Amino acid sequence: MKTVLININSFIAFVAVMLFGLVACEKSQTEGNSVVIVDDLYEINYTEKGGIQEFVMYSDIGEWQIVPTYEEDWQWIDAYPKRGSNDARFAVKVSENETAYPRTCDLHIVTGDKVRATITFNQTGGVPEMKILYASDTKVVSSLGDNFKIKVKANIDWIATIPKEADWLTPTEHTDDYQAFAVAPSDLNTERETVVTFSAVGTSISYPLIVKQAKHSETFASARLVTIAELLDLAAAGGGKVNDNVYIVASVVSDYASGNFPATYMCVQDESNKGICIDFEDEDSNDYPLNARLTIHMLGQELKVVDTETKSPVFADFSRTMVMKTEEGYPVTPIKIADVSTLCDYEYCLVELEDVEYVVPYGTYLNIAETNLNADYGTYDIKPSLQFSERNNEYVHLLRDRQGNVTELYTFHSFISRASRMIPEGSGNITGVVMRRTKSGNTPRYHIRMRALSDDRISDDPATRHSKTIMQIGPWSEYSKGLSKVLACVGTGQLKESATGESVAVNSTAGNTSMYFQPAWTRNRTAELINGKWIPLYANSVDVIYYCIVAQDWWQNNFNRILDCDGVAWIITTSTEGAEGQLSLDFAGCSSSSGPLNFIVEYCDNENAPVEEWKQAGRISVANANTSSGMKLYTLDLPADCNNCANLVLRLRVADSRRAKNTSTPIDNAGTNRLGIIRISSR
Repeated sequence: MKTVLININSFIAFVAVMLFGLVACEKSQTEGNSVVIVDDLYEINYTEKGGIQEFVMYSDIGEWQIVPTYEEDWQWIDAYPKRGSNDARFAVKVSENETAYPRTCDLHIVTGDKVRATITFNQTGGVPEMKILYASDTKVVSSLGDNFKIKVKANIDWIATIPKEADWLTPTEHTDDYQAFAVAPSDLNTERETVVTFSAVGTSISYPLIVKQAKHSETFASARLVTIAELLDLAAAGGGKVNDNVYIVASVVSDYASGNFPATYMCVQDESNKGICIDFEDEDSNDYPLNARLTIHMLGQELKVVDTETKSPVFADFSRTMVMKTEEGYPVTPIKIADVSTLCDYEYCLVELEDVEYVVPYGTYLNIAETNLNADYGTYDIKPSLQFSERNNEYVHLLRDRQGNVTELYTFHSFISRASRMIPEGSGNITGVVMRRTKSGNTPRYHIRMRALSDDRISDDPATRHSKTIMQIGPWSEYSKGLSKVLACVGTGQLKESATGESVAVNSTAGNTSMYFQPAWTRNRTAELINGKWIPLYANSVDVIYYCIVAQDWWQNNFNRILDCDGVAWIITTSTEGAEGQLSLDFAGCSSSSGPLNFIVEYCDNENAPVEEWKQAGRISVANANTSSGMKLYTLDLPADCNNCANLVLRLRVADSRRAKNTSTPIDNAGTNRLGIIRISSR
């Protein structure tokens, strides 16, 4: 009897067998009686980690197949090939045992209906583990009754027990991952409580959870129903506090399970087409499902700003005891929006943006390099880089309506569908909840957050797009050969950098007189967060890395061909002959911490013209890649002078010596700026 541990050589051997099939010796194909497994490997023992074992079999039994005693064993054990003839080589893989229970499988070598040999596979279980996934040791429920779930992570069977006298609390649905409970209404004027004990079967592992039910609310019995629109008026009249004894009935439009909303936030909306955000005391309290209709007592609740970055008012420190009734299955019809500039009227409401397109259809919903999935990203100081750089845990895509107005789609790291689709090239409708961010200058900007992949119904067909791509440079998905010139892949154009002349893109980091490729973001390490565990989730194209073009030394560079200013520039030469409508410059970019922050976008018909002959189209502040996890998207409408130009030169020139880290320290000569894609579009 041999113990087999998993190792890379066994894995390679297994792959080889999978690729090349069985290796058979030249022996008689007639049926016989002899089966011999080399090295007497008739019983194999594994740890819980599993492993792979290769077998050599000599036989004269003719055609054979490998069959387990129980068909369901194929869920954790696999063999290849499963059938063959006479002498053979085959491999068996035992998967990791994620439970605490040992298991055994007998694989039989069978010809016809006769078992010729049996190989037994034994596997130990892991160390028993169990914990309840609830942040507090106490669960508070409403006096009017409640339904809730407590999540459990365990590799062993477990039970939840309730004292007999606590007949007001009933266990309902039980799965491997959670226990559901139903709470009966209370007519008592005192609080009641009990202890639910979660225990791992056959072990000493247990966790108590106190469940408290609030006392009967006579105040709620006399409360009056108001709409959310009326509630907001009452809160405004009370300086943010609801002093009237009122309640609302509204449906949940956010989805805590999607991972695309702050963990404690729940957005609800009613027939007045107004919404509010409830910020619970803890994230475990926020478990009301999407489309649940809630009856919520609002007396004494206070509307205030708790996030100084968003400056968006929420009903903060909210206790779930104020939710008096829960009814599932009451979806809200989204408010249809044709002009995204009106989103400010629908904060925390579910809307459907009609006939919009992605300004830069690039990558997936979350275009970042996911090399640190389990890191605690924290909160970061937002640099003045317009609306496109957000903390360190979310990405922003730009959406444009038919009128040319732009809004944003926000996606958290934890959004479970963040890599499920490549951004579509066409136009169409998209649904989301309207939320707010307040940027430098205290100007609120409104964006939407998806709840699921099905919210995005924008077409993949480029023919449905409103805008037409006049010129596009990038993106790049491979860099092995480098580029002698960076040329447009759509239309006519070239990218240069004023410090490098006829710029050459190389394969590795270079000095301050050259441009080079660098990974911008990747789609090959994406995952979804399920019960606190990252599970791989791959996009349509796997193992694709997008590269950006990088250049260094952006201030007072001795090689700078712009002789009458200190700032270095990206130079884009193109033609817009025949282009009609509004032109826009759309691109992805960022800087390193010591790279440039502020750029002037200017245009001319001669790239060597003196500074005074260039006309300004706008200014851009770029994101600091070191604190924002990835490149950001930018769009800037170009003046009418840029239409129908046989020779158009656009320049992104560094405006001053301020670095992207936004400190008083000037730009460092090793500081970089990066471009990932550049488009000129007309609409």
